[in-house]
Amino acid sequence: MSKKITKTALPKLRFPEFLGKEEWKEKKLGELTYSISERNKKDKKLPIYSISNINGFVPQSSQFEGVDSHERGYDITLYKIVDKNTFAYNPARINVGSIGYSGELSEVLISSLYVCFKTDDNLDDKFLWNILKSDKFNQAVNNTVEGGIRSYLFYENLATIKIEVPFLPEQQKIAATLSSLDDLLTAQSAKLEALQDHKRGLMQGLFPAAGETVPKRRFPEFRDAGEWEEKKLGDICKMQAGKFVNASNIYAESHESLFPCYGGNGLRGYTKTFTHKGKYSLIGRQGALCGNVMLAAGKFHATEHAVVTTPNSKIDTDWFYYLLVILNLNQYATGAAQPGLAVQNLEKVEIRIPQTETEQQKIANCLSSLDNLIIAQSQKLEALKRHKKGLMQALFPAASEQSA
Repeated sequence: MSKKITKTALPKLRFPEFLGKEEWKEKKLGELTYSISERNKKDKKLPIYSISNINGFVPQSSQFEGVDSHERGYDITLYKIVDKNTFAYNPARINVGSIGYSGELSEVLISSLYVCFKTDDNLDDKFLWNILKSDKFNQAVNNTVEGGIRSYLFYENLATIKIEVPFLPEQQKIAATLSSLDDLLTAQSAKLEALQDHKRGLMQGLFPAAGETVPKRRFPEFRDAGEWEEKKLGDICKMQAGKFVNASNIYAESHESLFPCYGGNGLRGYTKTFTHKGKYSLIGRQGALCGNVMLAAGKFHATEHAVVTTPNSKIDTDWFYYLLVILNLNQYATGAAQPGLAVQNLEKVEIRIPQTETEQQKIANCLSSLDNLIIAQSQKLEALKRHKKGLMQALFPAASEQSA
């Protein structure tokens, strides 16, 4: 028995005021949008923007700090002028999501390479913006792009992609609902970034800066406890690379009989064997991210690309993890094509430690509490993203499978 794809005319979820109203209609983008291409012929000195596949419209001044975009020697008379509510994309990169929506931006310049278009009066821009970010639209793009090694999608082909649309009031209701959710996501993202920034600043204050013998911030009960002792990393811990495990023995999914497997860049998957039991700081020792630090707990397998550290009995394990993070160990990497960290070099890194384990524990508890807040905020943000994705799947019609 084969399956065929049939189009449903209605979404799973519809606002009460639109129940029983007309069905959604399938339209080509070209029936609801039109291309624009206004050149900067008068050489207006307007802000210059690029389009990022993550952040959409981004001012070039933030990408080339300290350099005025107009001083970079480009002929800006060839650039395109973009005003409010315009969509723009790089025709060679739209298949990786490189599309932006100007929103309230007014009178900015973008490269002449970008394709620009607007919606007509029958299509709400923010409704379309949500469609353009959907998995379904991305699949349609991948099916429409032309070319070999580098794929292109110019407006004439983009215009052939079909989308489903309700009548305008329902579009606007959907767009407003998703915009409200986007505002909440933006606020929650900002809160997460603020917590992460606060942690970075706090760590810099709780550990001595280069050339200093005490930290800038010290808990009141330790202000008269004297200078932190100067040591080398090898004086307070043992370091040893993990054990090789064949890639065929690393599983993508976890279940009860498997253990986490950590390599130089974090979690690689799950294995039937474990090399360590307890709580250890792991240092990535190979690749561009060598020097990154993670805290592993329980039973786990560490590969040869991770250095497992075992602090001595007078060093608090959690404090030691934060010490390794603040040391920025990547700066000690050697090699160009394949950067790496040698244990013998790590052992020589100069550090300072509090004279009492009690002060170590106080610092670790403070930072651990902040980490817990960051984890909780990250989980809240991910839950909101999943909620939005599920809501979009319900608010927009999807292709359905039926037996033939």
